[in-house]
Amino acid sequence: MLNYVVFYIDLITFHTAYQLMMTTSIATPPAPPKRPRRARRRKAKVVMTNQTQTSTETTKRVKPDVELLSNEVIIKDIKNRWLLIKYEAAELSDDLIKLFNWSKTSVNKLIDRIKSVEL
Repeated sequence: MLNYVVFYIDLITFHTAYQLMMTTSIATPPAPPKRPRRARRRKAKVVMTNQTQTSTETTKRVKPDVELLSNEVIIKDIKNRWLLIKYEAAELSDDLIKLFNWSKTSVNKLIDRIKSVEL
């Protein structure tokens, strides 16, 4: 029973100290001054004036004089582009294989060097 009384007194003391701490100016810094509000800008009122009727002339469309590519030229271009894509893919494959082999030998050399170090 005595333990409960001591605990209750400690709790009241802590609560009072906490309230005292929260009411002092040391615990809470003063709030920064508020920035003044900017004045709201009003939109200018639009005044409608009498509108004049504009002429609605239709313009004729003119077909441009453009030379279109024939189907044979387009198919030949597609085939050439495909050959270029295949060549670039093969070159990329060769470069990736060279990179893999170089990194494999470099990592193996590094592992051998680490193993050779005596602790």
